Amino acid sequence: MKDLSYFATKVKYILYGRSDEVVIKYFKKMKMDIGANCHIFSFIMTTEPYLIHIGDNTTISSDVQFITHDNCISK
Repeated sequence: MKDLSYFATKVKYILYGRSDEVVIKYFKKMKMDIGANCHIFSFIMTTEPYLIHIGDNTTISSDVQFITHDNCISK
């Protein structure tokens, strides 16, 4: 389901004139901490998006993956 939602976001991105804010808004809704003036060109969703912090003025290229782990042993 998240892949479909991301696909819809990418369509909006193109329709709104390739506005990075559309993609940033999607990832922020998924609880990622993203700074100002970021450019994300990859689907960086993980099972724990709340563990991802991206600072200001950051560009993430295509085909990038983040591996997250909260060091919890109860799962």
